[in-house]
Amino acid sequence: KYNLAFKLLVRTRLDLEKNAKKILRKIDKKIIDEYNIKYIKSYVQAGSGSLPIENIDSIALTFQSKKKKPTIISSKFRLSNNPTIGYIKGNKFHIDLKAIPNDQISILIDTIINCLG
Repeated sequence: KYNLAFKLLVRTRLDLEKNAKKILRKIDKKIIDEYNIKYIKSYVQAGSGSLPIENIDSIALTFQSKKKKPTIISSKFRLSNNPTIGYIKGNKFHIDLKAIPNDQISILIDTIINCLG
C-alpha cells in the first residue's frame, strides 16, 4: 500500500484536469463567473528545503474577483470548516489540485460553494 504523498504525486496532469472539470461542473455558473474560476497548467515542487529541484506537472484552479482581493478569497478558504490552503500569484488565488486527494474532491466542491456562494 502506497503512502498519501506518493499517491498524490503520481497522478498525471490529465487525471487532475478531469478533477478540475468535475469540480467546475458542480459549481453554480454565477459563482464561476463572479470569481472567474478556471483551471490552468501548473507545477508543484517535490522535496523540501530551500531549493527543491523537481518540478512536477499539475493543474490549479484559479479565482479572481473584481470585488474581492485575492487575499480576501484566500482568507475565506483558510478559515472555512475545511481549511484549504492555496497561493496567490498574478493577482489570482490558486488551489493546486496535486495537493487534493481524489477522495476529497467533493469536500473541495462543498468548500468552494460555502466560501464563495
